[in-house]
Amino acid sequence: MNKSIWLLAFAVLPTWLFAQQTLNEKLILQLVNEIRTEGCYCGNEEVKPVNEVLWNDKLASIATQHSHDLFTYTSKNENKFVYLSHISTDGSTLDDRLKKANVTANNIRENIGYVQGNERIIVDYWINNPESCKNLMHPTAASIGIGRSGNFWTMLLTSAFITK
Repeated sequence: MNKSIWLLAFAVLPTWLFAQQTLNEKLILQLVNEIRTEGCYCGNEEVKPVNEVLWNDKLASIATQHSHDLFTYTSKNENKFVYLSHISTDGSTLDDRLKKANVTANNIRENIGYVQGNERIIVDYWINNPESCKNLMHPTAASIGIGRSGNFWTMLLTSAFITK
């Protein structure tokens, strides 16, 4: 009888509980900064070393919200296709999301990904995508925030960050 109750309780847990993946901020920042300070190839283009970036909790929060939006929409859709887009499911853009969070950012860049795995795997994914790699290696980037929900990842990089 007790086993049945636990199985039923598990079966009705909301899907957002499964989205609550922990993100090792220290590790992913270290991985990004190692690549930035060593330089790399983005596709066939050699990118020289650039400055390290600093972690920004506000950017990470905005990134996490976008990842969670993509996760929630995908987990609820009946066709089981993955919705992976820079446009939120309500039609809002990155600029809209920043405005809603009372943030002004210069030269902001966004990387997204749908990847099973850990911080090393998503950073490798972004480095192996030429456009995402160029964003990650942008020379004026100074702040970074990364968010995860389930297998959805969002990275925001900016050169200047102002909270209103």
